[in-house]
Amino acid sequence: MIGNGRSQWKTWRIDGAGVAVCLLAAVTLYITIVHPSRLRHRDHAAQQMKLESRRQAARKLADQDGLLKAQLQELNQALRDTPLKIREARFINNRLADVAQLAGACDLKIDQMQPGRRMVGSHYETIPIYLNGAGTYPTFARLLHELHEQNGFADTGIVSFDLSGDPASDSEDASFKLELAWHTAPGAPEE
Repeated sequence: MIGNGRSQWKTWRIDGAGVAVCLLAAVTLYITIVHPSRLRHRDHAAQQMKLESRRQAARKLADQDGLLKAQLQELNQALRDTPLKIREARFINNRLADVAQLAGACDLKIDQMQPGRRMVGSHYETIPIYLNGAGTYPTFARLLHELHEQNGFADTGIVSFDLSGDPASDSEDASFKLELAWHTAPGAPEE
């Protein structure tokens, strides 16, 4: 019996050592091969999802890019087709002469006309033009109408006006103040 106990103990020791070696090999195999492989697989799956998401975003951006390019072509064509040609600020004297000629054609008397300080914007510049003068209400209304209707003044907007007369006076003339905004091409040097 004693010999049998020793052989059982020896067998258990050998079996225990085998089990320990197997467990150690399994843990080592798991730590060095299986676990990193699972992590790589998980990372690869996450990267694949991220890649697909970015591909979808790229397709969407490409579609938007195509639409925006088509819109840009349409806008550029509309710009080329427009009769409005914005001139440079250096032509201010021509613009003042045009306004004075139009006012004269409308039977208005101009007492004072002067440009204001140029305001620089991102796509155009604006030069205020101030006029003071006299005329009747219908002639002033005609000036406003012509400024709006004539193609030569499409680049000029009416900012404000003031028309005042004296009802006690026999004169039909009223005094007026008019502020125009002339839009010019950007980047032209100031005179």
